[in-house]
Amino acid sequence: MDVRFLSFPAITFLLISPFLLSGCDKNGVKVDNSQGTISVSVTDAPIDDAMEVNLTFTGVSIKRMGVFPYDIHFDEPVTVNLLDYQGSASRTIKSDIKLQSGDYEYARLNIDLDSSNIVTASGTYPFVVPFLALAKRNLQLFFTEDSLLYNKSFTVSGSQNTDFIVDIDLRKSIYVEDGNTYNFIPSTRTLIRSDVGSITGTLATSLVDDSSCADTGIDGKSVYLFSGTDTTPQDIQGNGTDPFTTANITGDSSSGYAYTIGFIPAGDYTVAFTCNADIDNINFPNPVDFMETANVSVIATAQTTQDM
Repeated sequence: MDVRFLSFPAITFLLISPFLLSGCDKNGVKVDNSQGTISVSVTDAPIDDAMEVNLTFTGVSIKRMGVFPYDIHFDEPVTVNLLDYQGSASRTIKSDIKLQSGDYEYARLNIDLDSSNIVTASGTYPFVVPFLALAKRNLQLFFTEDSLLYNKSFTVSGSQNTDFIVDIDLRKSIYVEDGNTYNFIPSTRTLIRSDVGSITGTLATSLVDDSSCADTGIDGKSVYLFSGTDTTPQDIQGNGTDPFTTANITGDSSSGYAYTIGFIPAGDYTVAFTCNADIDNINFPNPVDFMETANVSVIATAQTTQDM
């Protein structure tokens, strides 16, 4: 859900959504002059080795069916460190945006790339958008002038608020070249808050601290989520069997280890634990080893517990 068209570089994330229409137009056809609202929040799936991932949002672009698009510019840009909003946490970018009831082609969040960056132990770096690489990315994102678009239509119903969550999967979106060039190809999912649930669970100390793991502590240790039951896990390869999303684990050997994955559409899934997620690079095949899997079912608006 999102926007573009400003004088600075903008990256666009799109709204996804499935969702209607008293006065008359000049031809005597009834039209709906009622209004509904939408709200837009962001969350993220994590990335390793980053201390901050800061994106600056500047507005929302709306395109109603059969009407020219228009922009809603924020009074002040909203800068968000996405790493503060993982698991079931989210940050509201704009709430209660009033829209006339009816069908819409898209809504987009605009990002000012000049004010966005990634912070690591070695410094603060801007994002680079490799447009040629973007053009090859699974048709989920396509290039148009200065924007990366992922379009989905939605419907606004009078007096109702639709609360969208844009989940920006950083592990799939950012990869490093030449040590300090951070390429940014946004991989996003847009969901309706009332349609999603979450998974939380603990991990056995013997699993996380297994001697086969190269790293001690929680570095590189993550839980990947795959659609379907008994799904064979794989690293991120840019194809249809990629993980739906991922989550870093938290805790230590004395307090215990845990994970939370938020904003998951209702359905059946497979969770898989790995201790070398830090080698998972979206541009290359990677020998990510999965040590444990489990099946789990997600119910909308509910939290499901699945220990490993």
